[in-house]
Amino acid sequence: MQIKIGISDKIAGKIYKLLTTTEKDGSFENKAEGLSFLEETYSLDKIKLWENDYVVSYWEDETLSAFGRAKKDGWITHIYVTSEHQKQGLGSKILSALEEKLKKDGHKEIFLNTEPKALFFYKRHGWVEKTANPINYHGILLIPMVKSKF
Repeated sequence: MQIKIGISDKIAGKIYKLLTTTEKDGSFENKAEGLSFLEETYSLDKIKLWENDYVVSYWEDETLSAFGRAKKDGWITHIYVTSEHQKQGLGSKILSALEEKLKKDGHKEIFLNTEPKALFFYKRHGWVEKTANPINYHGILLIPMVKSKF
């Protein structure tokens, strides 16, 4: 397994393939609206624009098994681990790497939105809910979270 920081056309293509084939199982308030938003948001061209963000990816041979993205404004926007690689600590490693990058940038607070099914993962890592109820973001149910002690 190797870690890569940054994004190339190859990584962007692999992320695009993962997101467009697996995000259909998300927590939707309005599935049609949510899927439409995801298709627009995760175009290959838009993923390639992540070149100025922190992108951490884990690979086994030539297979992308997990990735995460943090914007330099203090927002972690993605942590994704393929189903066959879950429960092996990869999500924790990605989260830790992104938090460390943002900490080195001088952020005192960092933010993310999570689907309800991942809430306890983030709570285990010291994240706190900003609101008690999920928000509807383009048809997708998300819980805003913050971390200030890291």
